Amino acid sequence: MATVAVNYRMNKKLRDDFSVFCKKLGISMSTAMTLFAAQAVKEQRIPFEITAEPDLFWNEENQRALAEAAADFRGDRKHFAKFNPEENL
Repeated sequence: MATVAVNYRMNKKLRDDFSVFCKKLGISMSTAMTLFAAQAVKEQRIPFEITAEPDLFWNEENQRALAEAAADFRGDRKHFAKFNPEENL
């Protein structure tokens, strides 16, 4: 099968780090990109998960605090937690 040249731009540091990574694997960057393209075409998707940065509001600690506040609000507890603004600075 005939090959063609593909040009793309990336950050120099990323390119350098990618080059080191590929050398550790014993493959060229061109081979790595060809492997990526072949797998993407085969699976008809990006062959790894891509996610956005998690919304820190929804982390486990905040979820527990929200659940406790909701329990207080519903009256599941005998008292409301006292709020100390100095602790929350």
